[in-house]
Amino acid sequence: MATEDLETLGTLNYYLLEGYYRHVQVTVLEATRKYGSDPVLSLYKGLSLLHEGQIQECIREMQLIKDKSTVDLASHALLAHAHKRCRNVDKETVAALDARMKELRKRASEQQIYFLIIVFWHIKNIKSARDFADRLVKQNENFKQAIILKSWIELTSGRDMTAKKAGRLFDQGLADNKDPFGYIGRARCLIKTKKYSHAMESVNQAIVGFPNFVPAQAERMRIYLALMNWDQMVESAQKLLNMKSQYPEALILLTLNTITQNGRFSEAVNQLSELIQAIDRFEPQNPLLYFRCGRLFATVAGRNIQILNQTMTLVERAISLDDNNVEFAIEMAKQLFLMGKFKESNAQYKKCMQLDESSVHALLGSLTCQLVAMDNNIPLQQERNELQDIQDQLEFLTEIKDSTNIDAELFHLKAIHGRLNGRPSEELTEILEAARQTHFKNLGNTPLGADYFMQLNTDFLMMLVSELFNLIPSQPLNSGHASTPALKCVDMVLTTLNQVAPGMHEALFSRSKTLFIAGDMDGAMAMLEKCLENDVTFSPAHLLRAEIHEQHGNYAAVGKYLDTALSYNFEIREHPKYHLLKAKTQKHANDLDEAIKTLKIAMSLPGVKKPLSSFQTKVASSRKSTIPLDNGDRLSIFLELVEAHTSKNETHEAAKVMQDAINAFRGTPEEVRVKIANADLSLKRGDVEQALTMLRAIQPSQPYYIQAKQKMANIYLNHRKDRKLYTSCYRDLYETMPSNHTSLLLGDAYMKVQQPDNAVKIYEAALRKNPRDGALASKVGQALTTTHDFKKAITYYETAMKNGQKWLRFELALLLIKLKNFNKAERVLQAEPDGGEAGESGLEKAMSESKRLTLLANLYRETKRPDDEMATLNKARDVQAKVLKRVQIEQPDQIQEEKLKASNICCQLANYSRTVENNLQNAVKYLKEALIYCENDVKVMLELAKIEMQLGNDEGCQQYCQQVLRITHDNNDQASMVRMCVS
Repeated sequence: MATEDLETLGTLNYYLLEGYYRHVQVTVLEATRKYGSDPVLSLYKGLSLLHEGQIQECIREMQLIKDKSTVDLASHALLAHAHKRCRNVDKETVAALDARMKELRKRASEQQIYFLIIVFWHIKNIKSARDFADRLVKQNENFKQAIILKSWIELTSGRDMTAKKAGRLFDQGLADNKDPFGYIGRARCLIKTKKYSHAMESVNQAIVGFPNFVPAQAERMRIYLALMNWDQMVESAQKLLNMKSQYPEALILLTLNTITQNGRFSEAVNQLSELIQAIDRFEPQNPLLYFRCGRLFATVAGRNIQILNQTMTLVERAISLDDNNVEFAIEMAKQLFLMGKFKESNAQYKKCMQLDESSVHALLGSLTCQLVAMDNNIPLQQERNELQDIQDQLEFLTEIKDSTNIDAELFHLKAIHGRLNGRPSEELTEILEAARQTHFKNLGNTPLGADYFMQLNTDFLMMLVSELFNLIPSQPLNSGHASTPALKCVDMVLTTLNQVAPGMHEALFSRSKTLFIAGDMDGAMAMLEKCLENDVTFSPAHLLRAEIHEQHGNYAAVGKYLDTALSYNFEIREHPKYHLLKAKTQKHANDLDEAIKTLKIAMSLPGVKKPLSSFQTKVASSRKSTIPLDNGDRLSIFLELVEAHTSKNETHEAAKVMQDAINAFRGTPEEVRVKIANADLSLKRGDVEQALTMLRAIQPSQPYYIQAKQKMANIYLNHRKDRKLYTSCYRDLYETMPSNHTSLLLGDAYMKVQQPDNAVKIYEAALRKNPRDGALASKVGQALTTTHDFKKAITYYETAMKNGQKWLRFELALLLIKLKNFNKAERVLQAEPDGGEAGESGLEKAMSESKRLTLLANLYRETKRPDDEMATLNKARDVQAKVLKRVQIEQPDQIQEEKLKASNICCQLANYSRTVENNLQNAVKYLKEALIYCENDVKVMLELAKIEMQLGNDEGCQQYCQQVLRITHDNNDQASMVRMCVS
């Protein structure tokens, strides 16, 4: 009998719980082939028909079994409920059914009560289900299935603090009882208390005992996801699909993995198409499933129009099955908004408000449309779009929002409204921070999964990010400048998104921008690498890489990445940022005329003289063909053009562009940069006092304050020749914004004006607060050396090394070598620090060893020990080769610096071969190896040309001389002379 088949009953209960009603009917059909016509199976079929909205079919099914003893009470309860769901309720029939139920209850068996509880539970009559379950368990404490059912009722009741109680009940029900549905329930309890490994054990018990139990496979898939083990989740989903073809949740989670973890949207489109077909085939009367899938994937789509087309299909399917559902209609309006169809979206929200005048979400959506349309200068039909009207409605929503969970969305709208109303950036930042905190608080303890992503709502978070970017400077902050509240807020949002959805290109790219602005160039570059791992054709990432290299002054790399970006997206030539970076490389090459032409082209492009709206920026960032342009890049175009005109002494043109910049950026975070640049322009015109007046007006609370003080200091030193005022600028800076960085700046200022004693005091004071700061420790030693107090310097280095600052041994060794104290220097270099530096990686240890060997070789050269020198240099060469292999993978930004070190080692080996061994052939070999690392090293080429001439190889000599002249544009006297000697 079906009543004894715990696996089948558990599967039926699970499908009803998950909302897979057609799956229930299929399972009933399969079980009927095994058990024949069974009233228990018919009862479950009736429940599934009821949930599909097939009320009459449910009634007919129950009429057939209402007199079957096992389910008579349950079937009457379901019949009564079904009649109440009819459009025209037959009250007499309902009354008769209720009366019959009262009679049946008087003589009902435990099994009859059990199935009555099943019906009450699945029709969401939790109070009645709990009451009857309590009575049944009290009557028979050994009725294990009843205990397990009571546990499930407690778990799904929605009441707080029931997970532990339900867990204890499950343990009781599973004692000496292998019930697969009980194992699943206990696992759910453990998941709620975040005991995922124990939950997995419970699920595995179900799998071992019942290998074909589909719910256990589905739960294991969920637990792997809660553990953030996406690979195992994918493997489990594939196993589940092999057992149950096109199982909806497996398809949902595989698609979620493709979008959020891999960022492969084109593949996700095909997966969504398969999901729609699966629901059409296996759950065709399930509007809620269509709706949930549509809503979930719309939130993670990143505004991808192909994904949104599929999610809209899902929502349309839901509405076709239940056209009076306001929630479905609101979701359609939201997705029209995500597609950028503001008029259609607003009209849909209006329809929703007609369906339900009290719908807070419909009003909220309509206000969102109005504000975003106003921000984009898009008129909405029959809308006044006045800020005061919207403010009144926002205040109204604030008063009635209780229990609607719209606080975060309200804060977001208030921030947009405030920005359009000209509110201060500090106030807007506070509002957006409140939105962030509220949104993440609402997530609660939801484990990672489909529900988590639904609540996380990545699209809403990216709208917060977009709004926050309006409030932060877009150029890198000085490393000593405190991060702004808006920058901290946006970083916290993006950090979470990067952790749970590393496949979202826009979030990765936005995080790399925040790291870039914060001055963390290495972090920004690492994040861009992750972004490009997902999609190497993502052109904005290549442009930002070029910008980072431009910050480092590596203009060859800038050109390389501009070409790479162009190769993936030819339309990038029409983007202002491309022209900005191109102009900077032209200016670096001293081609000012071409730089000015390029910048004028940039100025003529959309979004430069007048900014794009926030929504246009949002839409642009989601398409590869268009890259958003922030205020910082806009201003950089203005300022680069000012500087180019100034360099050509075209002061009138420079002043005109500067005035345009002043007008365009007044009241924005970039206004301070305009003031600093204007001060530069005044300085170049010779108006020193005007420049100082502008710089003095910049306050510590404003971005770029450190840069302003540094510029003031340089004016005092270089134009006023006033060392006292020069150091006072850095002293004021240190007192206003005390940090490691400002300490270094003040100490360096004292060093520059030859006051090393004062510098030492500053460095040492800072070092006491930050004893592990390598830069400060090094500065102290260097300052002491500058004072010629070598004994104190040596003592300092030795003490610092004993206190754990082992990296200073190289500076100590270098000082000892300069002082000709070779024995002590050798002891320092030969003494390996115990276990290396704390936290030092394998690559860092190899770099340290290469440096040690190079210094040791220098010592042997000074002490005339050629054999030791040669052996040590060869060791250094081998170690540096290993460094080069690892650095290109682990720290690609350091590759050029490490190549230069390898080249220097080769040059030392060549010098040894030539001067000590008189082996010119070996010298040529080492120098050619040096050229592999630094192919345009003119000094190495000239050395090779001289040796080739000594060897009588005139052709080789000529070749190297020609290369030198080509690199130096025929401006190298040595190459010309050597070339003449062999001609």
